[in-house]
Amino acid sequence: MLAEGRPVQAVMAAEQPVADSPFRETAWVTLLRALCAAGRSAEALGRYEMIRHLLADALGTSPGPELQRLHLALLRHTWAQQG
Repeated sequence: MLAEGRPVQAVMAAEQPVADSPFRETAWVTLLRALCAAGRSAEALGRYEMIRHLLADALGTSPGPELQRLHLALLRHTWAQQG
């Protein structure tokens, strides 16, 4: 949906996999990308904090490399350049 230029629909579609499998980082990456494409970068950053806390509290770990790279790209406003 993102490739088709439908970011709002992509956000809605990405919400369910995150809800179904909250520890699946690839679902979070998709959601964060969709949020940014929909012009909701601040929300994407907030959602990153949610997964970061979830992983730390439940598993005692940090987000993996892909999520960390996306987070850094969000902070630098270069997320669209990320794969």
